[in-house]
Amino acid sequence: MPPVLGFYTLSLTTLLRETLPPNLGKRLPNYPVPAVIIARLARDYRVRGKGYGETLLDDAHLRALTINAQSGALCVIVDAKDAYARDFYKKFGYAPLLSATDAPEWPLRMYLPMKDVRAAYTETT
Repeated sequence: MPPVLGFYTLSLTTLLRETLPPNLGKRLPNYPVPAVIIARLARDYRVRGKGYGETLLDDAHLRALTINAQSGALCVIVDAKDAYARDFYKKFGYAPLLSATDAPEWPLRMYLPMKDVRAAYTETT
């Protein structure tokens, strides 16, 4: 059996509009809205710099679009583990959630609007 070189997990979560930047949250209702969270994305250190992380993230985004079609998810969320992971996600357009600055348990929580995920996929196909 070949070694596992990377993996990710997806789950649904909810967000309150107060945790989103005003441009994203201003038209949302006063109750939690669905979002897809990449609960974990990791690749083996032996393949660092070879594009495995980017490939995994791309696949996660495609699956998030499928989930969005049935759930109406507003965005994709990640909890960057450290500054290296934060910088990785920033390259793909992720930005900090407002709640991340106020919540010490999620200091590096970031989001990417689903419309941006869809646009990135549309541009590459």
